[in-house]
Amino acid sequence: MQKSLLIILVMLAGYACNSGGSVSGEGKAEDPVRPPATSRPAPAEAGVWSVRTFSNSDGNSGYGFDILNGEKIYVHQPTIPAVQGVRGFSSEANAKACGVLMVYKIRNGILPPSVSVAELDSLGVSR
Repeated sequence: MQKSLLIILVMLAGYACNSGGSVSGEGKAEDPVRPPATSRPAPAEAGVWSVRTFSNSDGNSGYGFDILNGEKIYVHQPTIPAVQGVRGFSSEANAKACGVLMVYKIRNGILPPSVSVAELDSLGVSR
């Protein structure tokens, strides 16, 4: 009996310490959880997101794209993402479509802005 009472008192003391010293729940408001700082810009951060396509010249055939925040390159994608192998997009339009999808994800806080094979198929990007 005394052991149970001791355990309950220890649990109450622990609860009181974790809740700001108030057992009744009238403690101070908790601080909001903040995400860790990263080197990449936050999606809501001011800036103009854009897609710039390019023709691969480094041995990868086809096209690739860069996603820019202002003038700074955020993503450099010379190959088709989510596809096995190392090859570029078959057309500039396909590269642009994939880049636009990734910018949409960035603007809406979907990070990392990865692209699946199903999404490539829905865009009409040939693999």
